Amino acid sequence: MIRLLDRLFALFTAVSICGAAAAQPISYPPTQKTEHTDSYFGVKVADPYRWLEDDNSAQTRAWVEAQNQLTFGYLARIPFRAEVGERIRAIANYPKYSAPFKKNGNVFFYRNDGLQNQSVLFIQKGLNGAAEVLLDPNTFSADGTVRLASFTLSRDGRYAVYAKTAIPGSDWQDLYVMDMATRRTLPEVLRWVKFSGTAWRGDGFYYNRYPQPAKGSELTVRTRDQKVYFHKVGTAQSADALVFEDTAHPDFFVDVATTEDERFALLSISDPAKRGNSLFVRDERKRETAFRPVVAEITEDRFEVIDNAGDQLLILTNRQAPNRKLMR
Repeated sequence: MIRLLDRLFALFTAVSICGAAAAQPISYPPTQKTEHTDSYFGVKVADPYRWLEDDNSAQTRAWVEAQNQLTFGYLARIPFRAEVGERIRAIANYPKYSAPFKKNGNVFFYRNDGLQNQSVLFIQKGLNGAAEVLLDPNTFSADGTVRLASFTLSRDGRYAVYAKTAIPGSDWQDLYVMDMATRRTLPEVLRWVKFSGTAWRGDGFYYNRYPQPAKGSELTVRTRDQKVYFHKVGTAQSADALVFEDTAHPDFFVDVATTEDERFALLSISDPAKRGNSLFVRDERKRETAFRPVVAEITEDRFEVIDNAGDQLLILTNRQAPNRKLMR
């Protein structure tokens, strides 16, 4: 929160004096141009700044440092910048609550005292119980950059799986399992998770992960070959069962959810070049191992399963319905 406020008032003050700044010439650090060219469908496109995409190179790091020195040096000369920062902090400094959610008699909610970097997850017995801290992301890292990305309880409330930022500033997450009776985090850690939900079934859950990147390329590697796995509580990640992969389309996104009664597993596949998704289902009660198509083709239409009503699925879609419709 504090870091965000710093950026907001820095932007505000910079914009506020843009007229005065225009009268003062700024000497920008030089940026090297190269002769790099790409060919797209027979059309050549120049990309003279391609070298900046290598964020691990000494040349890129030097360029960023020079740009930061110019920017923050300029902002530091604004006489009323501190005053604006104090005012923004004062306006934002009030308690903030999320909508609560309930499971097995417990109520969960997030609360931020006002200027905390991360909101804290609380638990209490019923609506009138005393609120207790369950997970405080502000203790995850010294600088407050590691966040609590998700928290999902099992159907019986015995366990919860939660996601934490694995590398600050990135989409990589680590998954942890908490025993809700003892509120102790179990030893297993699931790594190389990105763009993933978690869906419980019995004593385990479905999740998505990517192949482990080479050391040093974690922030630059192209994320391809996303796969769905099933993790059983109390086991190592190496023992997780591969549930689905699409080797013919390595850039597709895949995800498995479950209905509230955990009867159906729902596979959704998305093409990043389109806005819609395909949808497949398997009946866990019948111990089906293959997913059957509900909507086999990926188009511009989206299909989201709300839940099941017995043997039937309730699906929210925008197919031939700009304001969406509910289908059985």
